[in-house]
Amino acid sequence: MCSGCIRPSEPEVGGQTAEPSLLRQRDFALFISGRAISEIGSRITREGLPIVAILLTGATAPALGVMAAVSALPYVFMGPLSGVLADRRHRRPILIAADLARAALLLTIPASALMHVLSFVQILAVAFLAGALTVTFRVADQAWLPGFVSRSRLSEGNGYIGAASGVGEFVGPSAMGALIQWLGAPLAIAFDAFSYLASALSLWAVRKPEQTPEPGGGREPALSDAIEALGKVRSHPLLGPIFLTLAVQALFGGFFEALYEIYALRTLHLNPFALGLLITSGGLGALAAAPLVGRITRRFGLGPTLIGTTLLQGVVDLLIPAAGGPFIIAFSFLFTAQVAGDFLGTIFEIGEVTLRQSITPDAWLGRVNGSMNFASGIMGMAGALVGGLLGGIAGGHPAFYISALGMGASALFLAVSAVRRQRHPVGVDMASFE
Repeated sequence: MCSGCIRPSEPEVGGQTAEPSLLRQRDFALFISGRAISEIGSRITREGLPIVAILLTGATAPALGVMAAVSALPYVFMGPLSGVLADRRHRRPILIAADLARAALLLTIPASALMHVLSFVQILAVAFLAGALTVTFRVADQAWLPGFVSRSRLSEGNGYIGAASGVGEFVGPSAMGALIQWLGAPLAIAFDAFSYLASALSLWAVRKPEQTPEPGGGREPALSDAIEALGKVRSHPLLGPIFLTLAVQALFGGFFEALYEIYALRTLHLNPFALGLLITSGGLGALAAAPLVGRITRRFGLGPTLIGTTLLQGVVDLLIPAAGGPFIIAFSFLFTAQVAGDFLGTIFEIGEVTLRQSITPDAWLGRVNGSMNFASGIMGMAGALVGGLLGGIAGGHPAFYISALGMGASALFLAVSAVRRQRHPVGVDMASFE
């Protein structure tokens, strides 16, 4: 137990409350509707941009590794600084501005393709800038949610966000495959631009006023603030192990980001539509997991749930390099890995984010989230580069075996820490942030 923590009321433990569902509140319904639309578009771009690079510029495995690393690079320097920004400014305007900027940026892909001037360098630039805007949005979003839904309903709010992500993963990739087949890869990216416009509109329509940021985020230079937050996160008995776990998961997850599309298309000889269906199947796992998080954490405890899902994720990931042979066998292995992997990953993410948000004082939410994104970004970039090089030298199978083992091993940081004893999210830890 961390010193200075205040336990929340018991209904928060399972993410359930006697109050009406958040979906019956106008502002939350608007927010989550816009989020679901933008998640669909984001999945189209996340999976479609590498396909654009493969089909239109002939990108190889090392090139895709560079692309994944460039996408992760903004998390390294923008993560901590975005956290400082989110603690010094109102967070909802940051979210709206990031959505509008992403929409404008992504429209340059189909515009350049129609003019026959699209290049791999431009794709890299778009991936980099979109990554910078995404980390800015993500840090501010996770800091904004506790004030938007109240801390007593964090588990429920994060559960609906997880469900929206599942909807995006279920609908987006299959739509991506179909759009690429019918319209071509560049034009498929345009849908994501319009989805960000829908997200910005839904956030603009929210009526609930945002609380004025507390002064604690504005007394030091931005870089000093960011460095101080990293130190507090690393030394915290609960946030520190989570920080290390996310870093290792990002390192080995970078292999996946760099190699999955080219592995499926060139090694297993799947077509873009089949690849879209595979990634879509992961949304089924996420949708199934989101409403079960409260029940699972009540049954096993939050800490054991985070450890168990991480270990099982490593086991499930072994199915990816084991795929091969006839189409139906390869497809079945990857299908199972996608559904089970997203089921486990959604449970872990909702539990981890809820624990993080419940511990952190309002004045530090942005910087703590920025620190976590920094860990994921720098290690994800390294993993993408190493994975791309390893894939180019030894092929996808050895790289994915290493990735699976590394993902499972990341649970050790949680298993040997105070996280394993957490039965449910604890309250705000003021002492560690004074």
